[in-house]
Amino acid sequence: MKKIQKTRESYYDVFVAYDGTEFTNHDDCLNYEGSARGVIMSKVRRLLVEETDLYAMFGIGSEDDYYLVLRPTTQQDADDVMQAFLFENSYMKDPQYADQVDRASALVQRCVAENDVLFVNICYERDCFYIKGTRNSLKERIDMIGKEKKENA
Repeated sequence: MKKIQKTRESYYDVFVAYDGTEFTNHDDCLNYEGSARGVIMSKVRRLLVEETDLYAMFGIGSEDDYYLVLRPTTQQDADDVMQAFLFENSYMKDPQYADQVDRASALVQRCVAENDVLFVNICYERDCFYIKGTRNSLKERIDMIGKEKKENA
């Protein structure tokens, strides 16, 4: 008797919603596409420049910490981004979070005005939507590191 090894390939169907989310079940994909989240995220996905992770961007951090890099260029694009922000963070509709919503909106508006890109953290489980900043705003924050201490000394 002789023993040999053989390779077996198997294939399976994957259903891809219009925003790129994958499902193994056709009905689940259809239900998602018809859901509010699916519709909102499809609007955001059309603004996608890149989907990346913290480690790929900076060489540090986690590959599990996902980011969408978006390029909103019109007021409608900005409205779509804010709709996703408020949908995923529904608690922010409470008046106590008005300042945070205003800051997020200002970053999105700045992004459109400066023809910049916007970094959105979508977390490990891809179940959040936190607007982290524009390329310019993040660079300004980095440039300020250490300057505040010198000015206060």
